[in-house]
This record gives sequence, C-alpha cells and structure tokens, in this order.
Amino acid sequence: MKVTDFDFELPSGLIAQEPARPRDSARLLHVSDNIEPGLDDLRITDLPKLVRRGDVMVFNDTRVIPARLNGWRGAAKVEVTLMMREAEGNWSALARPGRRLKPGDFIDFAPGFAARVIEKRESGDILIAFDMNDGDLRLALETHGIMPLPPYIKRPDTGRDRERYQTVYAAHVGAIAAPTAGFHFTPELFAKLSAKGIERAPRAPLAYCTPSHQNPMGITLSLPRRMALMQWAASNGSWVLEDDNASEYRYLGRPLAALQ
Repeated sequence: MKVTDFDFELPSGLIAQEPARPRDSARLLHVSDNIEPGLDDLRITDLPKLVRRGDVMVFNDTRVIPARLNGWRGAAKVEVTLMMREAEGNWSALARPGRRLKPGDFIDFAPGFAARVIEKRESGDILIAFDMNDGDLRLALETHGIMPLPPYIKRPDTGRDRERYQTVYAAHVGAIAAPTAGFHFTPELFAKLSAKGIERAPRAPLAYCTPSHQNPMGITLSLPRRMALMQWAASNGSWVLEDDNASEYRYLGRPLAALQ
C-alpha cells in the first residue's frame, strides 16, 4: 500500500478562501440515524434541532496569537511560525526556508525585534530566543505578527483575520492553530442551545493530539513537546487522548509509539 493510493482530486475552487458570513451560516452535513441512514445538507443554525436536553458540549477556549513572522537573515527572507514556548523568550518554531539556518544566526523581524537560532532539531523545527520577556514579546507579536492561517488558504493575510481566525469565546492566549469547528458559533446560537437545555463544560481537563502527523503543519510532535504534554497532564490531573489514525502514512521514519 502506498500513500499515493489515497490521492484524490480536490478542485482549488472548492476550497473556501474566506470564512462564512455570518459565522453560523456555514453548511452542516448531518448523518441521520433513522432506520435508513441518510445525509442531510443543513446549516450550523440547525444545530439546536439535532441535540437533546441534557447534552453537554465541550469547547476549546484557547485564543490564537499572531504567531507567524516575516523576517530576514541577512539578505534572505525567512518566514517563522512560533509553535511552543519552552522558556522565557525561547520558542520552538518552524522556519521556511530553514535549510540554511544554523545555530547563532539572527533573524530580524523589525527594528529592535529579532531572534537568535539556538538549535536545529531532527523533527524539522528550530529553537529560537528573543531578547525580551514574555510581556514584551506578546506586544511585539501583536504589532508585527500575522495570524497563522492554514497552508491551504492561498491569499495574503488581512486585518479581518485577527477577528475571523478566532472563536467568539476565545479567552486563554497561546494557541497557534484555531479550533476551527468553533468558528461557527455565535452568541445567538449559544442562546438557542441554552434555551434547549444544552450544557457547556467550562474547562474540560483533556488534551487531544495526533503525535505522528500534526495539523495544520504536518510535522511530528517532538520528544520535548511529548514530555511537556505528559508533565502537564500529570500536574493537572488531566487526560491525554491520542488519535493517531494517520500514523501509518508518515513520510519519513516509523510511527511514534503511544505516549506513556
């Protein structure tokens, strides 16, 4: 079996480049559980009709940061996407192109705003250090950063993305990829769900991950990040749910073992 056996044609014109307006007008495919199962083309606004009183909905309330930066290594342009804070001012990141980057290189993003490459890792990411504390870095990202839109969005970033690539209930800063299924919820939809008797779990102690094939970047969850995830779960009494259904389709190397 080859990965190419699963290739299929997806016309670029069918990949939305702009979000639905209003949010809850997005389409919803409903798989009915009648005696004869079928498919129904609905809208997100139809969701209250499909749930039952007493059902509980769990939401990821992380807030996306403008984690993509355009910079320069000398005369060469470099795009950097921050992935995970590892220490004060230190972040693991993806760099494109990153082949010629080496430890000690500086990437300049704006006057007074630069990062030094600390390490290049086998997993494909790099470790960079900013000469500023977390608060100053957050302000610099708000000024110079770009929202990390998925790679299938083939258009320039716009100011509207700061608001649209975010859920209306986002609260806790730190995500580099939005929980996209939550884009379609609006205050009006929440009101209708509440009136139907649907409960919302405020903060469910659960992390969902696919270690071998991370979306939207398509990279492997590195060993330091796997260890940090397990330490977080242990210290918070939380659960980690692995859904590594794509592990056998890794492009390089063998599938990773389960988190332990």
